[in-house]
Order: sequence, then C-alpha cells, then structure tokens
Amino acid sequence: MRAASRTAGYVNFKSEQRYAVLVCFLWQTYRDTIDHMIDMYHKLMIGVYKRAQTELDEQTRQQRRMIQTSLGAFHTLGEVILDENIPDSELRAALFEKISQEQLTTQMNTVETWLTGKYSHVFYLVMQRFSYLRQFAPILLEHLAFQLEEGTQSTVVTAVHLLRELNQANKRNLPANTPLDFIPKTLRPLVEKNGQVDKRAWECALLTTLRDEIRAGNVFIQQSKRFGRFDDFFISKRRWQAQSAHFFQRAGLPENPADVPSYLTDRLNQAYDQFLKRLPENAYAQVDEGDWQLSTDPADKLDTIGKQRRDVLEAWLSKHLRKIRLPELLIELDNELRFTHPFMGTVQQADREAGQVCAILATLLAHGCNLGPYTMAHN
Repeated sequence: MRAASRTAGYVNFKSEQRYAVLVCFLWQTYRDTIDHMIDMYHKLMIGVYKRAQTELDEQTRQQRRMIQTSLGAFHTLGEVILDENIPDSELRAALFEKISQEQLTTQMNTVETWLTGKYSHVFYLVMQRFSYLRQFAPILLEHLAFQLEEGTQSTVVTAVHLLRELNQANKRNLPANTPLDFIPKTLRPLVEKNGQVDKRAWECALLTTLRDEIRAGNVFIQQSKRFGRFDDFFISKRRWQAQSAHFFQRAGLPENPADVPSYLTDRLNQAYDQFLKRLPENAYAQVDEGDWQLSTDPADKLDTIGKQRRDVLEAWLSKHLRKIRLPELLIELDNELRFTHPFMGTVQQADREAGQVCAILATLLAHGCNLGPYTMAHN
C-alpha cells in the first residue's frame, strides 16, 4: 500500500518534475553503485590476501619440525664457526663432525623451497589466485575512471590505462615501456627477474597497489561519493574567492598568508601574558620549579541516602520522559518548519496533502538511516 501511494504521488507530478526526480534518482543510484563496486573490490582483495596468508600459515605449521631441525643445525654450525679455539684450516672438518655432509645437503634442499619457492612470500600465493582476480578485474577497470590526486607522484593510473588497453586488444604480453615505479620495493623483485617482467605478477601488484592508493586517498574515482576527489568536498575556488574577504573579516583572521606568522605569534604572546597575570589566583594550573602542576577535581561519592535520592530521580525522569518515534518527530517538525516545501511543486506547496508529506519523509528516512529506497518501499 505504501509503495502504491508513493507511485501514485509520483504520477501526479508534472512531466518535467517526473523527469527531474527520475534523473536525480538514477544519478544518485549510479554514484552509489560506483561506491559499492569499490567496496566489493576492497573486500575481494582482502579475501584473496587472507586466504593466501592462511595457506602460508598452515604450511608453516605442517613444516614446523623441519624448521626446528634447520634452526638446530644453524645453531650448531654457528657455535662451531664462532669457536675461536678451532683454527680456520680445521673449520671445515669440524663442521662435518657435527653435521654430516649428506644431512646438510638435505636440509639445504628443503630450506631452498622456503627461500625461493611459492611459500617464500605471500604474494606468490596471491599470484596462484590470478584466474580468480581476472574474473572481475577487467570489468572493474573498464567501467571506473581512476585519477591521481593533485600532487601525487605515481604511475599507478598510467598502469591501469595500459592494462585496460591490453584487455581491450586481448593482448597477453607487456610492452617494453611498462611502468614499474608504482610497485612497492618489497614486491619489485618478485615481479621483475633478470630484466623480465612477469605479466601475472605485474597485474597482481597493480591491483594490490591500486587498492592501497585508493584507501590512502592518493587515487580518486570520478563520479564517486565516498572515493571522489578530496577538493570536491569543499566549495569551489570561485565561490571561495567571492566569500573569502567577508569570512576573514568576520572571523577576525588575517587574509594575507604573509601576516599569519605574526598574527599567531601575537595571539600566543597574549595568551602567555594573560596566563602569567592570573597565575597567582589560578587554582587549576601552577608552574612549580619549571614543571606544570595540574589539579584534579575529586570525584563526588554519594552516601547511602544520596544514592537512594539519585535512584528516585532517575526513576521519575524515566517515567515522565516523553518517548516519540522518529517519523512522528519529523512530522511535528515539518508542521512547524515546513522543511518539505522545497521537495514539492508550486501547486503542491499551496495545497499540502498528508500522503505527499509522508512520501517525502519516508524518502528522507530511507537515505538518512542508510536503508535505501528499495528496502524502505518494502517496509
């Protein structure tokens, strides 16, 4: 019934009003969808790394005995090497007396897989999930416009454009001028070996770095609400230039940036002078032998009678405190302030109907409480 009443109210709008409402709704839904895509991207990458780390931890637990044996061998070798009583010429023989050559060779081969194999770094296990990342990465990069924040020095957006072009052309090889500066130093040796760049590793590093740069605010997404350009949250430079003189005059602040140091210095000196002038009568802060002495207010402790009186007061307040639901509160406010007027047409403002007001308030509740219009329409 509620959804039907809202639909009827929408139909009663003039055609230009319906188009305006529909465009606004679609635009907001589009921007919300972009934010949901970024959230999904973050959660997918977090899940990939979490599963990779879990696999690495599990493998470490399974190889605990081997690791302990290798550490024991390392400790034994270290004791022999650091023993100054053993001459250098006899050091090799002394080492093989403690650990046989065959045993040492076996342990080195086993440890080699942990130093250079897939369990040497969690990023190798992320690369094994490359096919999973490819299920969503091309579509994500195709439909989102990434840009660098002003002043950010990075080639991550250039790399995104390159990968988008490779996906569109269905190419699998990276060009010679592939950007690598955006890759963290810890991942660079894993991506480029002997001058050759592994495309799978490069793409995984790009998706990882892009996620981190978005979270750090160095990369923004056009048309996004939450991940948009930082300066878009403020008024435009044109409006600020028109209002800045009045603002500084009203706030009593210097308009010229060159006057700020002297202004702050004067304010600080005045604060110190005022504090020192009132220091003898200051019961909360004192300077004693170069140290600050701050007083504390003792906590008031109620006796039995005081606690009983407090409980009686709390019970009385709870009994007489007015309880009101949020929709009812909004209706009362609208009756006094008429804040739903701007959401209505001229004719509707002159002849307000309860159904129209309720529809507007329901829409405000849907967005204000983060329920969304779809969920609100079914409640």
